[in-house]
Amino acid sequence: MATCCSRSSGMVPDLATQLREGLSRVRNVFPYTRYVCVLSGQGELMSSQLAPEEMPGMDLLAAIASLKRAALAFSSTLNQSECSVIHLAGDAHVFSCYEVGDHLLAFFSEVDMHTFNTLDVDMYDQQVLEIIADMRLLLQNVAA
Repeated sequence: MATCCSRSSGMVPDLATQLREGLSRVRNVFPYTRYVCVLSGQGELMSSQLAPEEMPGMDLLAAIASLKRAALAFSSTLNQSECSVIHLAGDAHVFSCYEVGDHLLAFFSEVDMHTFNTLDVDMYDQQVLEIIADMRLLLQNVAA
């Protein structure tokens, strides 16, 4: 029996490797990204990449999941059934969160408000959404 394309042969990347590749693609698309991660629907970390000097705490991961729930609640008050992309901009940082099926892709970027306002965020969103389409395929059989 041939195993050249089986997972155990090493020729098929595992889920963690494929997620890391997707996170690298996000960092290449969205400028100034310092931390990027994929969370399960319950806020559990599945994969991440970060700037070497930064390490997020569990409070950050819980806050990301909580923010997503709050955004959904807020969107329902506006008669919207979904809130698939969130960008929060502060004085020196931008937080972005995207739905990936039942999972979340979240990242922080170091960018000042003036620079952020000059970026074509829609263009970056479209590029990230292409990456998300690939991630969604990877995660569709993973329990959220």
